[in-house]
Amino acid sequence: MIIHTNAKKQENGYILIELIVSISLISIILISISMLFYFTFNTYKNQTELLEAKNDAQIVLKYIEKRLMECNQKSIIYYGEEKIFQGRDYNNKIAWIDLSGEISRKQNTLINFYKDKNEIRVNKNNENNVLSNNIKNVIVNELVEGKLVEIEVITNKSRYSSKIKFKLEYTKI
Repeated sequence: MIIHTNAKKQENGYILIELIVSISLISIILISISMLFYFTFNTYKNQTELLEAKNDAQIVLKYIEKRLMECNQKSIIYYGEEKIFQGRDYNNKIAWIDLSGEISRKQNTLINFYKDKNEIRVNKNNENNVLSNNIKNVIVNELVEGKLVEIEVITNKSRYSSKIKFKLEYTKI
């Protein structure tokens, strides 16, 4: 009978050790799984931000391109220091594409980059709507004066930038 009691005490000791080992293994597995979820979520978040930045930059560039192409190509004037394009729309009214970073007070401004709020605003039917509020800067470079302009849009998130080149006949002032 004494031997039997010692065997029970030894068995209880093994159960305690097995319990500690199994809890440790489960903890290691749960920590590994939680780290996997954490890194997966961060990767998803970063990729989503990058995709959003690319989308914003492409939309802004396409809209600028569309508005520049709508202007009468023979009447475009580019104010280099201010980064402002002046043209004539289909109704022969003066239209502005203002990429200076300042808020535009000009009548019939089709596009306005407002740097203080990181916004590209479009003016359709005098509504002045926000096209994107994720734009850090717009850079205009003249590659060939009077003939070729490159516009670069830099986004706030992910510091993504996208460029487009326009072959235009314009007068520089």
